[in-house]
This record gives sequence, C-alpha cells and structure tokens, in this order.
Amino acid sequence: MSAWVLRVLCENPWEGGGGYSPREVAGWTLDQCWFRMCDKEFLKLSGRTQSVDPSAVKASASGEVAGRAADGTPIKGRIAGKSLARQFMEREQARKATEQAKGRRGKRRR
Repeated sequence: MSAWVLRVLCENPWEGGGGYSPREVAGWTLDQCWFRMCDKEFLKLSGRTQSVDPSAVKASASGEVAGRAADGTPIKGRIAGKSLARQFMEREQARKATEQAKGRRGKRRR
C-alpha cells in the first residue's frame, strides 16, 4: 500500500477520489482498501483472471507473512503450497473436464 493509494481514497470524489477521511482509511484492512480501489467495471467482467505477483508479498526467511486484523491484532501467516481458493478452482476445473468427457462419450451415431 503506497501513499498514492491513500491519496486516491482520501481525494475529493469530484476529482476522482473516494472521499474518505484519513481516519476512516486508517481503520481499514488491506483487502477493504483494495476493494474500494478496484474499478466496478473490472469486477463485472467475467472470465478474466488476475494473477498475483509473488514478489509483491514480503515474507520472512521462514516463509511467514505479518499482517493485522480489522481490530488491530497482529496476524502471522505462513506461505506454503497452494491457497485454498486455488485448490477449489483446480477441483472445479477437474470436475468440469470430467463432465465434458462424459458428455462426449454418451453420444452414438445411428
């Protein structure tokens, strides 16, 4: 999160900003800030994928990432393997592939 993001969130709405006070923005979590920064039209587009740059996440030597919860308590997480969301997406893709394969086998020519 950079000063530019904070500036855009606190800028006057007539000038393209969010119109939030710095006190409001300070109480938000990172996902709340990114949600408010995301363009509504981008969210409506389906089928578009957005990949995360692994270098954007700063992890310690042991693979832990530090953050804060909405109430301000510190959180430490570990980066290892695939995320739960990625696992669900892969399961869904595998399920669709098997359904398509079954659908092709069922047709016979007479």
